[in-house]
Amino acid sequence: MTDCQSAASEPSPESVRRSLRALAEGSAPRGPSPDPASARHDPERLRAVVEDAERAVSCAAAASAFLLDGRLATLGDAVTTAERCGHEQVARRGRRARAILRDLDTAVSGRDSEIGPSGGGPEAEPSGGDPEAEPSGRGTDAVAIGTARL
Repeated sequence: MTDCQSAASEPSPESVRRSLRALAEGSAPRGPSPDPASARHDPERLRAVVEDAERAVSCAAAASAFLLDGRLATLGDAVTTAERCGHEQVARRGRRARAILRDLDTAVSGRDSEIGPSGGGPEAEPSGGDPEAEPSGRGTDAVAIGTARL
């Protein structure tokens, strides 16, 4: 069995934390999540998740909806799977979108002291961790996203 076919791993602590927060706040999606085993490794699905995240970082309303729908964990899974399966361009784009969305989530929620760089725990990549990726969205980019369409 290859890495791309391995059994589903435990959810990350960040994913669990976000899911519990969404349930507590009443912002969890109403319907069941799609079966991750059925389409988890489909390159088109990975690309679609990353494209949704890229659209989200260009508009405050889209970014808010993306975060409130709990899709940051899905994006993280897509990035990890794309990296494992050798879809480097998709992984790179996803890492950039994830860093921007994490920074925005941290800025909006005011949880900066609770979590590490880029809005994640110890497993979070530091801003600029990927030399080929665009800037993470810290500073002026994050401010621009937060006020883009308000």
